[in-house]
Amino acid sequence: MKKYLLLLLSTFLFSELDAQLVVHDADNATMNSFSKSDELRNAQNNSASRQVTGFDNRYEGIQGSPFLFTEWLEGTLVLNDSAVVRDKMKYKFEIVNNTVWLKLGTGEERILYSRELLSLELKGIDGTKYLIKKVKLPDAKDKNHFSIVLFENDNIALVKDVKKIFRKANLEDKGIVTVGKAYDWFEDEVKYYLKKGNSIFEEINLKKSKLMSLAPKSHEKLIEQFCKENNISGKINDAEAAKLMKYIGSLK
Repeated sequence: MKKYLLLLLSTFLFSELDAQLVVHDADNATMNSFSKSDELRNAQNNSASRQVTGFDNRYEGIQGSPFLFTEWLEGTLVLNDSAVVRDKMKYKFEIVNNTVWLKLGTGEERILYSRELLSLELKGIDGTKYLIKKVKLPDAKDKNHFSIVLFENDNIALVKDVKKIFRKANLEDKGIVTVGKAYDWFEDEVKYYLKKGNSIFEEINLKKSKLMSLAPKSHEKLIEQFCKENNISGKINDAEAAKLMKYIGSLK
């Protein structure tokens, strides 16, 4: 009975996925690598595959969210074999375990493991697009680690890395007062990394001066004028950093 249910579930899921796959610059052999029979065989043998597991409630009762965004968002998945998955699905990116959660067109929810995922682009509720890609950071233990790309061209990449640190309840009775928290919670840890050319990513403080240093001195006046017109100064936010990097990248 257990094997029958697994077969039924897997067949349904991959039928749903197959109906939404579009291949860019890939031949039929690449497309056929995403086959139901291989996936079922790998799943049953506990081998590497695009396994999908059932949605669960592991985070109920914990304050804060394990997700980048709490809402289910429209988006586009790019798998390692260049297959692109879009339409009829919505997504969440779960930071704690570095996984993508899917909501199928039927309303059913699944978890896609990251080893077969190349990138995910999410469309925020305000229309902003967020590109999440595999990035090799100096302090990342997982080779399939994902970060948010704020800017990227042939020479420069600026990424935002968000971690969710799990904290246990630490309520303590001090007699007169009670200190700490009575619940478990997630605490965000945000870092920014910059890579130029073939160098490795280095952690940086997200400041105007740091990003300006990437450009030649001959462009300094132009950049300063751009920053003045766009109220960019000192410690900047993600949107300002992306805007500034896009301008610097446009200068010849």
